[in-house]
Amino acid sequence: MRRQQPLLAAALAVALSACATTDPKEIAEDPLLQQTFLPQHADFDNPGPLQRLLTGDREEQRARLEETEARLAQLERQLQAERARERGAAAPAPAAAAAAADTLAVKVGLAISPEAGDALAQELARAFAEASAGHPIVLIDGAEMAKQMGAYGCAAGTARRCLEQLARYPGVQQLIAITAAKSSPGRIGLPLQLHDAAHGLSQEAATVELPARQDRVEPQALLALAEETLAATLSAARAAPWSTRAFNREGNDIFLAAGERSGLAPGMVLAVHGPGRAIAAPTGGLAGWIPGPRKGAVRVTALFGQDYAVAELIEGEPPTATDPLLPQR
Repeated sequence: MRRQQPLLAAALAVALSACATTDPKEIAEDPLLQQTFLPQHADFDNPGPLQRLLTGDREEQRARLEETEARLAQLERQLQAERARERGAAAPAPAAAAAAADTLAVKVGLAISPEAGDALAQELARAFAEASAGHPIVLIDGAEMAKQMGAYGCAAGTARRCLEQLARYPGVQQLIAITAAKSSPGRIGLPLQLHDAAHGLSQEAATVELPARQDRVEPQALLALAEETLAATLSAARAAPWSTRAFNREGNDIFLAAGERSGLAPGMVLAVHGPGRAIAAPTGGLAGWIPGPRKGAVRVTALFGQDYAVAELIEGEPPTATDPLLPQR
């Protein structure tokens, strides 16, 4: 049995701030909120209490999401088969295509408000870096995110303003925003919000209260928070197929916001689609996504920088700044 690590002296107190869809009575009666422990290490396949609170996960919502994903997958297979017939070729095997897509990592940005303090920001950065190791995540740390968001005129607390720009460059797909810490005797509250930059959606903010000693959160508590939050982030990312964007073009070279760390390699083909339609869940997150029409295709020719690639157009129209590029199926 997995060891349990108490995060609060009496209980884990997680309060949703600005959640207009949740009945306070429901919160009080929710058995998840009666638990006094978080797992020492988050289970990325079995969501924990914090993950469920951040994503609004419920069995009914999960069933609806699975049904939606099944319908979208069936429709996509039908469209693929139709395209293959038009080209006079056999449709690709769905299992092989899915396996290729599963090797691609989610690019996650970590935005921490300066008001949280340098010491806490550094401890959070270490915790998230450790928690992301071994998982399909490309983590962009707080310092790099602060620099890029500053250039776009936004910050952790105003991230919604620049989600589209962040999705284009540096290619953020999911964003974790942590704003000013709130201290009280024996604990520190961290306001936290998850954003789906790839589809322009934001979940309701949550304030997570962690045990503190002399105004310092225990490292193990921060690690548990990071693991649960990244598990929630990966769960949110799975609501739609993996995609990236093109952020620049010079002659025949098209520059992509994903590269080697994300799982791209020379020779890989990405389909260019129109922006498509994002279906928002009641919690504000993504319930599903319907890709736009296929416009063309590009082939990766080279990798460069931290996590970027060069591609060439091999079919149809080149991608615009808002067009998602999906692995060729």
